[in-house]
Amino acid sequence: MITAILGLCVLALGFMACDKENELPLKDQPVAEKPSFFNATVMDVQVPAAIFVNQPAEIFVKFIKPNPCYEFDNMQLSTEGFELGLSVFLEKPDPEVFCIQIIGEGEQTLTTTFNQPGWYQLMFNGPDGPETIEFRVSLPNRQ
Repeated sequence: MITAILGLCVLALGFMACDKENELPLKDQPVAEKPSFFNATVMDVQVPAAIFVNQPAEIFVKFIKPNPCYEFDNMQLSTEGFELGLSVFLEKPDPEVFCIQIIGEGEQTLTTTFNQPGWYQLMFNGPDGPETIEFRVSLPNRQ
């Protein structure tokens, strides 16, 4: 009798494992499809005073966390010509874990390169809604 019950348990586990073979691990899913992720509000963006074509530029981003238990996951920079869209994604905390309910802050640096000179517009979700900053990318000085 015990052997039969163990056999059924092993068989059931085998079927459950087969169902999950075709699922992407959570880390490989697009952020929009991850149920535990949140698009953060950006408080401040600072770009370097001088940005040059094909040279790394570090963009400093400060964002709001709904509470300190939210963890930074990633930043995405979408580009369409000279228009850029910045999104900061946070991982929501486990609802079973107690977390003090005060607003937190986070900061990250995004390093990117630009392949064309010109004026760029960087759009992001600010505290009062959509915000845009404009900056210039120049050709490097030749000596």
